[in-house]
Amino acid sequence: MDKLKGEAQALIVAPPFYTLTSPSLAAHLLQACARAAGFEVKVLYANLSLAAVIGQENYERISVTHTNGLPGERLFAASAYGLPPLGYEPEQMRDVEALRQASYDDPRQMWLMELLPCGLDLPALTRLEAIARTWVDETALSIARQGFSVVGCTTTFQQTAASVALLKRVKQLAPQTVTIIGGANCAGDMAQGVSALSPAIDYVFSGEAEITFPDFLRRVATGQLPGERIIYGQPCADLAAIPTPDFAELYEQLEQYLPTLAARADSLKLPYEGSRGCWWGQKHPCT
Repeated sequence: MDKLKGEAQALIVAPPFYTLTSPSLAAHLLQACARAAGFEVKVLYANLSLAAVIGQENYERISVTHTNGLPGERLFAASAYGLPPLGYEPEQMRDVEALRQASYDDPRQMWLMELLPCGLDLPALTRLEAIARTWVDETALSIARQGFSVVGCTTTFQQTAASVALLKRVKQLAPQTVTIIGGANCAGDMAQGVSALSPAIDYVFSGEAEITFPDFLRRVATGQLPGERIIYGQPCADLAAIPTPDFAELYEQLEQYLPTLAARADSLKLPYEGSRGCWWGQKHPCT
């Protein structure tokens, strides 16, 4: 990780609990757009780093658990928000009936209940939380030492608390760093909620950022930072105009952190876009 920076101006972090077997298409698309605009951006797979520390099996148990229990968020609640370890009333993660009531009515989802509470009891999760807290400090220190002008995280599903924890610690260690966050959890009105989570987050990118991200890097380079904390993007009308992403960093870091998984090439999945948007959501918006 210490040799990650090179000549890069910015770092995009894929935090826990992102999948271990696929590159972040969003991060690498923004990397490609920035490169086309003359900026070098690195991608750090912090999810792989954590999996190496707590064990791949523990990581995957947490990452595939039904999100109503939020074990991935609770693991970073103390680091992100100054809460008790695992947050308030962590025993609620064990309340299968309450989670069942909060779950979908779709019977196809009920198999997920068998995964609760991710096969780990509270003492085990508490031990992992202590490890995760140390991991946040060490990872943030490594990032801060490299002197990136901009450090950002991408958040979807159970990635918000980890993002806040890392950005908060980076900001404490290197206050001059411009911290940003984006991703599906920042879309629409959710951007306001994410911006309220921590003053350590300087800017929130809401929506597609193929245009706004390179423009933001230009403004950082010239010292003309945006006045508005939330930066709203516009839908990309021409996917063919987006540069081709390069996923090399995933392979390099997978080999570094999880060499056994890296050796199983058939387990990796490479994403690509043929179109963008959710036609179902356009007609039946998610609640």
